[in-house]
Amino acid sequence: MKTTRKDLVLSLVIGLAIVSLVFTISADRGFSLVHRLSDGCFTAGVLLCGVGGIFFCANKGAFNLLGFSASYARKLITGWGKDPANEGHDAYYNYCVRQVEKEPKPFAHFLIGGAAYLAAAIVFLVIYFMMG
Repeated sequence: MKTTRKDLVLSLVIGLAIVSLVFTISADRGFSLVHRLSDGCFTAGVLLCGVGGIFFCANKGAFNLLGFSASYARKLITGWGKDPANEGHDAYYNYCVRQVEKEPKPFAHFLIGGAAYLAAAIVFLVIYFMMG
């Protein structure tokens, strides 16, 4: 679950794309440059931290019940997919035990990138308030 430099750069690039999207959308509303930068950085920071938080919760097993019930219902209704009973997932407990054994997904790069964009948003907000 090691966060690599490549992952961090990717999350920063995704955040930059979000900033540029919000920046261009708010261009016709008459906001100042610093206001638009603050809004864009805040939006990118909240979205990246939210995705990182969702991955963190998923690693801790918050969505196990949803995954188990969805796979079981899909097999019952459509007949497609893997049958949880055939894979030793006859009980929810066994499913959770197998999920714990899986390698957790990295999430720190989203939180670090989001925190960087939130810090930039605070800096732009202070500059905006100092401008008057």
